[in-house]
Amino acid sequence: MKTENIFGVEVSEDVFTTEFSCDYDVCKGACCYSPLPSGSKVHAVGGGLTKDEYAEVLDRKKDIAQYVAPEMAKKFHRCPTCQWNTEEGVTEYAMETYKGVVCLLSRMDRGCCAIEAMHEDGKGLSFSIPVNCSLYPLVYDPGKKRLYVSHLWDEQCGAAYEKGRREHVRAYEFVKDSILRLFGEPFYEELCKRAKEYER
Repeated sequence: MKTENIFGVEVSEDVFTTEFSCDYDVCKGACCYSPLPSGSKVHAVGGGLTKDEYAEVLDRKKDIAQYVAPEMAKKFHRCPTCQWNTEEGVTEYAMETYKGVVCLLSRMDRGCCAIEAMHEDGKGLSFSIPVNCSLYPLVYDPGKKRLYVSHLWDEQCGAAYEKGRREHVRAYEFVKDSILRLFGEPFYEELCKRAKEYER
């Protein structure tokens, strides 16, 4: 698949062409609590974290614990996060899961992330949701410096693809705020310029 190099990041062609807009009323945040698809080769972890988010979660662990679902509290207190090294030698960070499936930040009863619930009460962190979560369906691989469209949750996100096509919203437009958080405004502006080459 063709890629565009933007400030050292290889951006996959489908980032510009995929139409996507989350339809939470339909999916109920299924990507936060659904088991991985059969045959998936990715780690069974919760929401991905940046290094800074990882540090902040650990620093504010006691505060976050008050908003974690009761059944997950014991696991959260014991082991809220995880980290591992990729083949490229890059350390990646994520939330741990409850019973190997549900992200420890998932509040299915409230339809939101535990950190979002904190923000609603004015007690939030510097972010209202991990950037890798709000970036979906885009995924950034820091080891390969690659930004691409993931199809990990296609079964759960069918309504999001339909809504994107119906409203003519492309994936990179839908996750604009997350791209700005990760890469900054100059990157997003250049992304928009390159996107014009893929307009139908």
